[in-house]
Parts: sequence; C-alpha cells; structure tokens
Amino acid sequence: MSASFPERCPDNGMIVGFDEKVFRDSILSLIPDFKLSDHGWITTINEYTEFDQYALLDFIEFCMENIKDYEQKDYHGYFSHYHFNFDTKGTKNKTMFCDKINRIFQRNGIAFNLTENGEIRRVLPVELDRIIKKYCNKGSDIELNKLIDLAIKNIVKPKIDDRQVALEKIWDAFERIKTYHLGVDKKASVMALITSASENSTEFYNLLDTELKTLTIIGNRFRIRHHETDKIKISSVKHIDYLFYRMMSLISMLINYL
Repeated sequence: MSASFPERCPDNGMIVGFDEKVFRDSILSLIPDFKLSDHGWITTINEYTEFDQYALLDFIEFCMENIKDYEQKDYHGYFSHYHFNFDTKGTKNKTMFCDKINRIFQRNGIAFNLTENGEIRRVLPVELDRIIKKYCNKGSDIELNKLIDLAIKNIVKPKIDDRQVALEKIWDAFERIKTYHLGVDKKASVMALITSASENSTEFYNLLDTELKTLTIIGNRFRIRHHETDKIKISSVKHIDYLFYRMMSLISMLINYL
C-alpha cells in the first residue's frame, strides 16, 4: 500500500512507510458505506449494526488494486528508517493477497472469488457456470452479441443490482432474437425462428412455442424489462439465477439457428 499511500523521507522524499490517514480518507471517499469506528478505524457496521458485505468486497478490490511488489533499499540512520523501491509491474504480492483472500472465502463457505485481475466474482451454480463458459458468440448480429456479453459480465458480479441488470440484458437479447428475420412482423419472425430450431419436429415446435410465450409473459409480469408499479419485484438471487439460466439455455440453443 505504501506505493499508493506513501510516507516519505523528509530528507530526500523517498518512500519509507505507509500513510494510514491518506489511505483511510481515500477509502471513506470511494466507499461511502464504510464508517469510522470509535477507535478511528474503518468499519462496515453502520449505526444500526447491519453488516454491509458489499462495502467490504469493494474494500478488498481496492486493496488488491493498490498492492505492489517492493524492495527494501538503504538504511537511513539519521531518521532510523529504510527506503523502499516499488515494482509497479510485479505480481508476487498481488498473488499472495489473492490466494489468502480466496482461502478465507473458501473456509467460511462464501461463494465469491477474487480473480487475478482484482475483480471479485460470484461462484455460480454449477450448471449456470457451465453454460456461460461454453457460450460463444456465433451470430453476426453485433448488437445481440453485446447484449449477451453484458448480461454474462453482470451475472457474475456480487451485488444483486448487477444481477438484476444481467437479467434485463438477457431479456433484451431475447426480444432482439425474436425480430431477427427482417421484412416480416415480430410474430412471423418468431414462427420462422421456431420452425428452423424445431428441425421438422412438431412436438419440439410446440415445446419451443410454449417456452417462448412463457418467457415473454415472465418478462412482462415481473420487473425485468418493465418497471411499472404493478410489476412483480424479484428479490431472491436464487430466482434471478434460475430465470437467467432458463433464458440463457434457450438463447444458447436458438443462436445456432440465426
């Protein structure tokens, strides 16, 4: 941390330590949900004694971003301190920090993972994780690809608000797929898509027709693409994961026929 929040030698300006006050002030400005405890240090417990886990995750990412490798240099006898040089490209200390944080997550059954690039991601349910990792953009519709990529990017984030965005974007991708066939109305485009995907199976045509209609109803009834007061709010992260997986499964299959 001393590279980003340095205490400097009054004689030559070289870094000799860590400026705790500047570090603390930076945290409090960037992560407003952090507070100062009675002892003057940072806490995630607010006045109602509620624990803000997302503020703590932001704090971990902030620390990861500012960790640098260092080298202890000459000893400055007059001030009784050492000078330090920092390697901005080194990754040894970042890797050590990342490993320790992930061990803490694992030991406590916390479904998060700190990546090497300093981003905390959720550990997804196995089947959802599998379908996301196997997915690749196969279509030529750039806007559709962007929507799906944005949905995948947000579903792995820790905060429920980000997962809600993921659900909105995957539903937007679904609506775009339904209008893929140009020159016809939306209903005719959907029929053409289902006909192609069913591969001459009447039973599978009926299955897909029912599934597309059901998912359209879900998107209209729940607060996914629309936010009127009569829409049903999705408060459970498990429900978000289920709906995302269901839609992602359908899109992964349909996109082969675009």
